[in-house]
Amino acid sequence: MSESDVQRIVELLVKYSRGELSLAEEKELEKWKGPNKESFEKLMSKEVLFELRDEYHSEQRIAAAIKNRIAENSQEDTIESSSRRRIIVAGAWWAAAIVLIIGSVISIVSIVGHKTTNGSITNSGGKSQNDIFPGKNKAILTLAGGSTIVLDSAQNGTLAKEAGISIEKRADGKLAYSSSHEKPLAIQFNTLTIPRGGQYFLELADGSKVWLNAASSLRYPVSFIGKERKVQLKGEAYFEIAKLTDQEGALPFIVDVLSSSDGKPAAQIAVLGTHFNVNAYDDEAAIRTTLLEGSVKVSTKPIAEANGSEQCESITLSPGQEALISNASTNAASDVKQRIKVVNDVDTEEVVSWKNGVTSFANANIKSIMRKISRWYNVDVVYEGNIPDRTFMGGIPRNSALSEVLKVLELSNIHFKVEGRKIIVKP
Repeated sequence: MSESDVQRIVELLVKYSRGELSLAEEKELEKWKGPNKESFEKLMSKEVLFELRDEYHSEQRIAAAIKNRIAENSQEDTIESSSRRRIIVAGAWWAAAIVLIIGSVISIVSIVGHKTTNGSITNSGGKSQNDIFPGKNKAILTLAGGSTIVLDSAQNGTLAKEAGISIEKRADGKLAYSSSHEKPLAIQFNTLTIPRGGQYFLELADGSKVWLNAASSLRYPVSFIGKERKVQLKGEAYFEIAKLTDQEGALPFIVDVLSSSDGKPAAQIAVLGTHFNVNAYDDEAAIRTTLLEGSVKVSTKPIAEANGSEQCESITLSPGQEALISNASTNAASDVKQRIKVVNDVDTEEVVSWKNGVTSFANANIKSIMRKISRWYNVDVVYEGNIPDRTFMGGIPRNSALSEVLKVLELSNIHFKVEGRKIIVKP
């Protein structure tokens, strides 16, 4: 098969998977499929694998993957293997694709022009009215005086003015603080609270940017005054910190990571100008600080010593490193001194994929995955029976309906029953 022939078949297969073939193209594909039926079935049902990640909608990637599989099919009579099985995800559009690697088994669900067995996904890409939809931009802003604004229903434009700062909801749904050229008289705090099934972007008065994930909150000054910039975080957030200086030098930016159990700092992160992610949910085993750019100093909360003094442990991270501090709320018997563990060569793209529209998993078990699903889809999860201990790798587009996600997870012989906003997980 010539290069031009391969390229043409690739174009037809991509169009076929998206339901976009014209009558003439259908006939052209049928002509090729006649003597190549086995190859076609493998390509469209089992043997296409493409990398999802941030560019899961890339037609170029999909075409390249199909082209590679055609080349492999031409070199071997069978590709079937007991240790690897691959299945294509193809709905009305590729952005709805889901890829999960279950142990050494790569599985991608085929939804080419069909309904799933439970009828929750249609061939037009529509969702069942009983389906549960993913989260969206949703948050509640609490002003210094205690009044609240529901941001997802608030009109665009200026929401309030506090401490010489204008608070604005932009047309793109982002919340921004900017100077109104009035000198602030005192520090006033706002709190941005993200419920389950929500996310929100915030630009602070100093130009720092914060992406907040579901079930998180950030308390921060309306305007930064003094020799440091300090905020308080619960849950998960990605920070891009603006460098700020005064006459005496750089002003540090400090994130106090709070425990929901007692409201006290469980860890502290100090930076000047850098990009990093903090995952500090109470139901996770550790507080994770992952550095993408610059430098951060991560410290444990002060620990009482035998002599009555207090001491904390600190570590400075380099890009690609992650600091883990045992989460006392989920580890009752954890080391009293909460020693910091440093992980090198972390997949930072996987860590921050949530802010780029993909929920990624790296060697994650089903309970870890379900915690993310619970927060993003605003559902409760319960377990029945002995759930298989398997690890997953891959990603799920955050705009996928819940039924699409569960359909793929069921490939690992784990089953789900949805009752209202409760998911029952069974072996």
